[in-house]
Amino acid sequence: MPPWYNDALLVKILRNKNHWILAAVLAGAFMLPAAFMPAQAATLGERVTFNVNAQYDFSGRTSIQTSLLAISEHAYFFIEDSFWQGRSYSEQQILLNKLITLGTEFDARIYQIETSFFGSEPNPGLDGDSRVYIVFSNLIDTAGGYIDTTNQYSKQQLVNSNEHELIFLNARVMSNELKSKTFLAHEFQHLISFQQRNLSRGIDDDVWINEMRSEYAVTLLGYNEPYDGSNLDRRVDSFNNTSTDSLTAWPNADADYGQIDLFGQYLVEHYGQAVLQSTMQSRQTSGYAINEALNAVGVRLNFGDVFLRWAAANWLNDASSDTALGYSNVGVRRDLKVPATRQLTGTENTLDEQFQDWQARWLKFSNWPTGSTGWLKVNFISPQLDDFRLVAIVYRPRAEVVLASAAPAPDPVTVTYFPVGSLVNGANFDLGTGITQIILIPAKMAKLASFGLREDYVPLRISTTRQISAVAASSPTPSVTPAVTPAAPSPLVDVGLSEGSLVQAQGDYRVYQIGRGWKRHILNPTIFRLNNWSFNQVITVAPAVLALYPESNLLRYDGNERVYLLDTAGIKHWLDMSGDYFVRSGRNFAAVFTIGLNEFSAYRLGNSIAR
Repeated sequence: MPPWYNDALLVKILRNKNHWILAAVLAGAFMLPAAFMPAQAATLGERVTFNVNAQYDFSGRTSIQTSLLAISEHAYFFIEDSFWQGRSYSEQQILLNKLITLGTEFDARIYQIETSFFGSEPNPGLDGDSRVYIVFSNLIDTAGGYIDTTNQYSKQQLVNSNEHELIFLNARVMSNELKSKTFLAHEFQHLISFQQRNLSRGIDDDVWINEMRSEYAVTLLGYNEPYDGSNLDRRVDSFNNTSTDSLTAWPNADADYGQIDLFGQYLVEHYGQAVLQSTMQSRQTSGYAINEALNAVGVRLNFGDVFLRWAAANWLNDASSDTALGYSNVGVRRDLKVPATRQLTGTENTLDEQFQDWQARWLKFSNWPTGSTGWLKVNFISPQLDDFRLVAIVYRPRAEVVLASAAPAPDPVTVTYFPVGSLVNGANFDLGTGITQIILIPAKMAKLASFGLREDYVPLRISTTRQISAVAASSPTPSVTPAVTPAAPSPLVDVGLSEGSLVQAQGDYRVYQIGRGWKRHILNPTIFRLNNWSFNQVITVAPAVLALYPESNLLRYDGNERVYLLDTAGIKHWLDMSGDYFVRSGRNFAAVFTIGLNEFSAYRLGNSIAR
């Protein structure tokens, strides 16, 4: 029992017409310490009507009658009268003791730990009272609790406001101490976020990142240990069942919480609590806030980089060889088992998928014909292909693979992260190295913020084919930049367009240059002028014809062997890697366009790319 509780407290249930009121009566040595004395705004036993959100109320009501049953240093605890009167006297005593225990936990741990980590809630807040109002009412089965920011405004601004710092919790979980404090910890972070983000910084966070902080608050307080039966345990089950849900779109389904809880766990485990704390203090939101937070702690990765590593970790869930590819939590390591989204066999496949932003799919390719050699070439087609990134997980037998070159056997599992813009070149995998299966994990990363209830889907077509000859063979040199060697034209394209042709698809304003079976986008009219081209030279073809040519953003200028990636903003990035790694990363030397120095100089130089 807490120090302010005394067995001499007599609790009487007084029937007053049709209402039940709890009255605390002093008896013998019972005293409330000063810290728990009722504030002027609320007194023990007081009955208060609260406006509620009908969406979460079990009966769809818009208001409820409650009574104040306990006061702690930092909170008032109300219970809905109709719920309370439905309990027997002995049940009420049990619930009252649970409430007192929760009040002690809130004061001693939840309030202290969360405000130290995230910052203060509105205090004294709109009502001028330093205590938080916590109301237990009969909520729908799927709601453990909620806050409604309407209550943070005056009635003159929003007529239904309760004008208090207010948290609603489901009265039906009162008897479960773990769930009560889990839900309270989660919702209290939302109150803090409103103060730190909306009021202090004028930032209206996207829902997903606010919810991610609330889910992590449960871990911060230690409520996910032991793991079995914890909130995290439930979230892992949700993730296993709906692993392909978008991280950032927020229809407020169970699947959404599985995504943000696991991403938050991964983010903190691998990059530190300071990253999550910084998202609260940032003037940015969503992906921008995470980018800023990672940079602040010296992590040279961005949101997209971390997302791909998380997606790979969710499949492999094994940190023994690379800590980035798993979780430290024992329960998550045991239970997280992401199923393949699609399973395809053989070397000739075509599949069509639809993607929202920050949504991963795990596509398993396996069962090649016995003794397959050559290359598995993977092509990607999408109207927004530049918005996609990819991580590939390649499996080989653990026994040594004897290669024709007598090179050392590759690792049993290799993980490759493809950079922005690289999917226009496709990906190539050497089946002669003994590959047994490939997991491709594509993800769309167009937006960094302003996510809503639902986000638009964008199609991605993935096709695989087997090529007997080596793809874009190159001779690795000691130079950090590979020498570009001649490559045969792509066997996939032969529609009569000559090398260097300028083409556009019917109905599309974009102009491309054709070269060695590839096309590259000409970004603007300045490039035309620098190359002394005329728009009269542009050939119009059917969209299906142009679609036969995979798009490339790789280039070099004549007389220099360095290869660059040109992004959609017209910034060139040197690919600082060996020729061997260039090929192993899925890039293709046939896709490298040679341009004049004038055009090359027109593009600004950005950061180098080493992967």
